[in-house]
Amino acid sequence: MTELEGCDMGFTFWMWFVSVVLLAGAALMFHQGRKMSRFYREFDRIAKRAEGVVVEINWLSTDAERRSHEIHRGTAYPVVEFSLPNGQIIRAQSHTGRSPAPAKVGQHVTVLYDPNRPEHLELLKNSGRAMMAPLYYMLAIGFVSFACLVMVFWFLLKVVMGIPI
Repeated sequence: MTELEGCDMGFTFWMWFVSVVLLAGAALMFHQGRKMSRFYREFDRIAKRAEGVVVEINWLSTDAERRSHEIHRGTAYPVVEFSLPNGQIIRAQSHTGRSPAPAKVGQHVTVLYDPNRPEHLELLKNSGRAMMAPLYYMLAIGFVSFACLVMVFWFLLKVVMGIPI
Protein backbone atom coordinates (compact mmCIF):
# COMPACT_ATOMS: atom_id res chain seq x y z
CA MET A 1 0.00 0.00 0.00
CA THR A 2 1.45 3.34 -0.99
CA GLU A 3 1.25 6.50 1.04
CA LEU A 4 -1.31 7.97 -1.40
CA GLU A 5 -3.64 5.00 -0.97
CA GLY A 6 -3.54 5.37 2.82
CA CYS A 7 -4.29 9.07 2.49
CA ASP A 8 -7.14 8.30 0.09
CA MET A 9 -8.70 5.87 2.54
CA GLY A 10 -8.38 8.38 5.37
CA PHE A 11 -10.04 11.17 3.39
CA THR A 12 -12.77 8.86 2.15
CA PHE A 13 -13.33 7.47 5.63
CA TRP A 14 -13.65 10.94 7.20
CA MET A 15 -15.96 12.25 4.49
CA TRP A 16 -18.31 9.30 4.90
CA PHE A 17 -17.96 9.37 8.69
CA VAL A 18 -19.00 13.05 8.76
CA SER A 19 -21.95 12.23 6.49
CA VAL A 20 -23.12 9.39 8.72
CA VAL A 21 -22.80 11.55 11.85
CA LEU A 22 -24.80 14.33 10.18
CA LEU A 23 -27.49 11.87 9.06
CA ALA A 24 -27.66 10.42 12.59
CA GLY A 25 -28.04 13.96 13.94
CA ALA A 26 -30.81 14.60 11.42
CA ALA A 27 -32.61 11.44 12.52
CA LEU A 28 -32.34 12.54 16.15
CA MET A 29 -33.66 16.05 15.35
CA PHE A 30 -36.54 14.59 13.34
CA HIS A 31 -37.36 12.18 16.19
CA GLN A 32 -37.35 15.04 18.73
CA GLY A 33 -39.61 17.11 16.48
CA ARG A 34 -42.09 14.23 16.12
CA LYS A 35 -41.99 13.55 19.85
CA MET A 36 -42.65 17.21 20.61
CA SER A 37 -45.47 17.39 18.05
CA ARG A 38 -47.16 14.34 19.55
CA PHE A 39 -46.74 15.68 23.10
CA TYR A 40 -48.33 19.04 22.28
CA ARG A 41 -51.08 17.46 20.19
CA GLU A 42 -52.02 15.27 23.17
CA PHE A 43 -51.68 18.22 25.55
CA ASP A 44 -53.99 20.33 23.35
CA ARG A 45 -56.51 17.48 23.28
CA ILE A 46 -56.85 17.21 27.08
CA ALA A 47 -55.97 20.76 28.17
CA LYS A 48 -58.47 22.99 29.95
CA ARG A 49 -58.53 26.78 29.75
CA ALA A 50 -58.34 29.13 32.68
CA GLU A 51 -57.80 32.83 33.19
CA GLY A 52 -54.80 33.75 35.27
CA VAL A 53 -52.37 36.51 36.08
CA VAL A 54 -48.60 36.56 35.55
CA VAL A 55 -47.07 36.96 39.02
CA GLU A 56 -43.41 36.58 38.14
CA ILE A 57 -41.03 36.07 35.23
CA ASN A 58 -38.19 33.59 35.76
CA TRP A 59 -35.23 34.24 33.47
CA LEU A 60 -33.02 31.34 32.46
CA SER A 61 -29.72 32.46 31.03
CA THR A 62 -26.38 30.95 30.20
CA ASP A 63 -23.17 31.83 32.02
CA ALA A 64 -22.11 34.01 29.08
CA GLU A 65 -25.36 35.97 29.27
CA ARG A 66 -24.98 36.43 33.03
CA ARG A 67 -21.42 37.70 32.58
CA SER A 68 -22.56 40.27 30.03
CA HIS A 69 -24.31 42.18 32.86
CA GLU A 70 -27.51 42.49 30.89
CA ILE A 71 -30.51 42.42 33.20
CA HIS A 72 -33.05 40.62 31.01
CA ARG A 73 -31.05 38.37 28.74
CA GLY A 74 -31.96 34.75 28.27
CA THR A 75 -35.30 32.97 28.15
CA ALA A 76 -38.36 34.13 30.08
CA TYR A 77 -40.61 31.59 31.82
CA PRO A 78 -43.78 33.25 33.13
CA VAL A 79 -45.12 32.14 36.52
CA VAL A 80 -48.92 32.26 36.42
CA GLU A 81 -51.48 32.06 39.21
CA PHE A 82 -54.93 30.75 38.28
CA SER A 83 -57.91 28.98 39.84
CA LEU A 84 -59.17 25.49 39.07
CA PRO A 85 -62.93 24.95 38.74
CA ASN A 86 -62.97 23.59 42.33
CA GLY A 87 -61.49 26.88 43.61
CA GLN A 88 -57.97 25.59 44.25
CA ILE A 89 -55.33 28.23 43.45
CA ILE A 90 -52.44 27.01 41.31
CA ARG A 91 -49.18 28.91 40.93
CA ALA A 92 -46.91 27.38 38.30
CA GLN A 93 -44.27 28.23 35.74
CA SER A 94 -44.88 27.77 32.04
CA HIS A 95 -42.84 24.91 30.60
CA THR A 96 -42.09 26.84 27.42
CA GLY A 97 -39.88 29.90 27.58
CA ARG A 98 -39.45 32.78 25.18
CA SER A 99 -37.35 35.80 24.61
CA PRO A 100 -38.65 38.46 24.86
CA ALA A 101 -41.02 37.60 27.69
CA PRO A 102 -44.45 36.58 26.33
CA ALA A 103 -46.27 38.56 29.06
CA LYS A 104 -45.55 41.13 31.74
CA VAL A 105 -45.95 40.77 35.48
CA GLY A 106 -49.53 41.68 36.39
CA GLN A 107 -50.85 40.92 32.90
CA HIS A 108 -53.98 38.77 32.67
CA VAL A 109 -53.46 35.74 30.43
CA THR A 110 -55.32 32.66 29.31
CA VAL A 111 -53.55 29.42 30.15
CA LEU A 112 -53.95 25.86 28.99
CA TYR A 113 -53.33 23.36 31.77
CA ASP A 114 -53.35 19.60 32.13
CA PRO A 115 -56.31 18.69 34.39
CA ASN A 116 -54.35 15.67 35.68
CA ARG A 117 -51.29 17.83 36.48
CA PRO A 118 -52.47 21.45 36.75
CA GLU A 119 -48.92 22.64 37.41
CA HIS A 120 -48.16 21.80 33.76
CA LEU A 121 -49.36 24.88 31.93
CA GLU A 122 -48.73 26.83 28.78
CA LEU A 123 -49.83 30.31 27.82
CA LEU A 124 -52.50 30.23 25.14
CA LYS A 125 -50.81 33.02 23.17
CA ASN A 126 -47.16 33.94 22.68
CA SER A 127 -45.80 30.81 24.38
CA GLY A 128 -43.33 30.04 21.59
CA ARG A 129 -44.21 26.35 21.54
CA ALA A 130 -45.64 26.56 18.03
CA MET A 131 -42.11 27.07 16.73
CA MET A 132 -40.42 24.21 18.61
CA ALA A 133 -41.26 21.21 16.41
CA PRO A 134 -40.72 23.12 13.12
CA LEU A 135 -37.34 24.25 14.48
CA TYR A 136 -36.28 20.62 15.01
CA TYR A 137 -37.54 19.73 11.51
CA MET A 138 -35.56 22.60 9.99
CA LEU A 139 -32.43 21.45 11.84
CA ALA A 140 -32.97 17.93 10.50
CA ILE A 141 -33.31 19.28 6.96
CA GLY A 142 -30.13 21.32 7.44
CA PHE A 143 -28.19 18.29 8.67
CA VAL A 144 -29.37 16.16 5.72
CA SER A 145 -28.53 18.95 3.28
CA PHE A 146 -25.04 19.34 4.70
CA ALA A 147 -24.48 15.56 4.63
CA CYS A 148 -25.52 15.49 0.97
CA LEU A 149 -23.19 18.39 0.26
CA VAL A 150 -20.30 16.49 1.87
CA MET A 151 -21.06 13.39 -0.23
CA VAL A 152 -21.33 15.43 -3.44
CA PHE A 153 -18.04 17.18 -2.61
CA TRP A 154 -16.35 13.78 -2.11
CA PHE A 155 -17.87 12.45 -5.35
CA LEU A 156 -16.72 15.49 -7.34
CA LEU A 157 -13.17 15.36 -5.99
CA LYS A 158 -12.69 11.61 -6.08
CA VAL A 159 -14.75 10.34 -9.01
CA VAL A 160 -15.35 13.22 -11.40
CA MET A 161 -12.03 15.03 -11.06
CA GLY A 162 -10.06 11.88 -10.26
CA ILE A 163 -8.00 13.59 -7.57
CA PRO A 164 -6.14 10.97 -5.50
CA ILE A 165 -6.93 12.46 -2.11
